[in-house]
Amino acid sequence: MNHATPKRESEQQSWALLLVFCGVLAIAYGALLLPGSEDGLRRMIRISGRISALVFSVAFGAASLLRLSRHRGTLWLRRNRRQVGLLFAWSQLLHLLGLFALGRWYPEPFLVHLSTVTLAGGGLAYFFTFAMAATSNDQAVRWLGPVRWRRFHQVGSWWIWIVFAQTITLTAWFVWVLLLGAAFLRVQSASRAWRRR
Repeated sequence: MNHATPKRESEQQSWALLLVFCGVLAIAYGALLLPGSEDGLRRMIRISGRISALVFSVAFGAASLLRLSRHRGTLWLRRNRRQVGLLFAWSQLLHLLGLFALGRWYPEPFLVHLSTVTLAGGGLAYFFTFAMAATSNDQAVRWLGPVRWRRFHQVGSWWIWIVFAQTITLTAWFVWVLLLGAAFLRVQSASRAWRRR
């Protein structure tokens, strides 16, 4: 006899969906590497970066979108923001592995043009990405405390946004639109919350 509550069933479906999407991304990125050339690797890095930015934008703007417009879609997105964030971290991990492979197998001109600023800024963004993924659970919220947890995730998410805004080229205009839209939602939501005080 199944005693699972609707809420628990919904959570299980969300985690199962996350695993499916993680698998789809891994297969899709792997397919981009074929036939195993430098061009294929660069294509995988470019597309995985754009997909990561798109997924990040959805997670970044989810809570703000709910505050501005409450309906079934935004409620679902807010409830599943943790899974969306973890999908972003997974996509970024695959993107990072692609960058490591490029530096290892095709160091010229990749490593020549790699500046200290890029390493520091990108490295900090990856730190926030994986640290936020590791703390995306109720136990971490209790351990850090809700206020510190929220501040850490706010600082980290804005830093990641800044790095994406500087690295995504204008040829990927659709990514820019979503990134700017998510930032606008965050600022608009924060402004409304401030005026209510």
